Amino acid sequence: MALVTSSILVEVCVDSVQSAITLDAAQAGADRLELCANLGLGGGTTPSLGLLKSVQKEVSLPIMVMIRPRTGDFLYSHHELQVMLQDIRIFKGNNVRGIAVGILNREGTVDVKRMKIVLEAALPLEVCFHRAFDMTRDAEEGNMRGKA
Repeated sequence: MALVTSSILVEVCVDSVQSAITLDAAQAGADRLELCANLGLGGGTTPSLGLLKSVQKEVSLPIMVMIRPRTGDFLYSHHELQVMLQDIRIFKGNNVRGIAVGILNREGTVDVKRMKIVLEAALPLEVCFHRAFDMTRDAEEGNMRGKA
C-alpha cells in the first residue's frame, strides 16, 4: 500500500494548459496539480495524454491525473474498468506523480475489490481516492473500507 504522511498537501485541480499557467499554483503554495478534463461537468474526467504533455511543458509541479472514464456516478462496468486500467498504464509511462480515482458499489460503499485492482495497476505511483468518497453512504465506513 502507499505511504501515508501526516503533512497536508495542497492540490490544485486544473483542466487546461491555461488554467495550469494562470493559477501559478506553485507560487500560491500548491504542492501538486490534479489534472482533469471537463471539471465543470460533474467533477471532471480523465484528461488526454496531449493535455498532460502540454501541461508538463509549462509547469514544474508534480501532477496527479484523474482516472474517471465519464461523469455521473462512480459505479463502473467491466468495460469502463478496463478503460481505467489502460489509462493508468498509459499515464504510468508519462512521468506523473500518481492518480486520483474512486470506485463505489451499488450499496454506496467503496468497491474494495476493484480498488485493489486499480491500486495494483497504479503502483508504484501515488493513489488518491477522489470525490467518490464524498458520495459514500457513510464517510466513516468509507474511510475504514478504504484502508482495507
